[in-house]
Amino acid sequence: MKPLFISFEGIDGSSKTTQAELLSGWMGERAIGHVLTKEPGTPYIVECKVIRNLLLSPEYNLSDKSELFLFLADRSQHVHSLIRPSLDAGKHVICDRYSDSTRVYQCARGLSRDKVDILLDFATDGLLPDLTFVLDIPVDVGLARAKAKSIYKEGDRMEKAGTKFHEDVRYGFLKLAESIKEQHRFQIINAAPPKTIEQIHDEIVEHISKRIWITNVMEEA
Repeated sequence: MKPLFISFEGIDGSSKTTQAELLSGWMGERAIGHVLTKEPGTPYIVECKVIRNLLLSPEYNLSDKSELFLFLADRSQHVHSLIRPSLDAGKHVICDRYSDSTRVYQCARGLSRDKVDILLDFATDGLLPDLTFVLDIPVDVGLARAKAKSIYKEGDRMEKAGTKFHEDVRYGFLKLAESIKEQHRFQIINAAPPKTIEQIHDEIVEHISKRIWITNVMEEA
């Protein structure tokens, strides 16, 4: 079976982490070999944990370009140390945020999409997910959730960026997922209340089950 690289994207508070963990649990119950990881700052890589603190702590006043290069450094190390080796070993990879977050967030900061894409391709050696779930939720709901769970009193650097910024981010994810060039790997999931966590998980599992089944059939043909 060709391993799948699966990413979860969306604004802060859209339940990416919850759904990534639920999918990991579903795979684990079925003895499907996989790795669950996250960005920025996967806890499995010391260098990435240091970068995460620089990116999210409100005490640091980073320029937009400095922020971009820190995300790129984190992702490059992540791909080199964990994601690529896991895929090469035949394990599925479930990632809570990946390159699409950088595309959308950094463009919302006003940086050039063309330049960001070139740098992302260089940092990841061109590695893209096979399937990306965009969990869509209203900004006010997402930010309220994110700030309620934040370890920082007023939210982290990204959460404090303001409603307009996060509206731009939400629009950016939807625009990216709906583009002709990219839409083959995207699934937009309505994650807004009153939809439950279980209903969202079931929808994700339905998509994953089809992809795993199709992959198996193609390999056996």
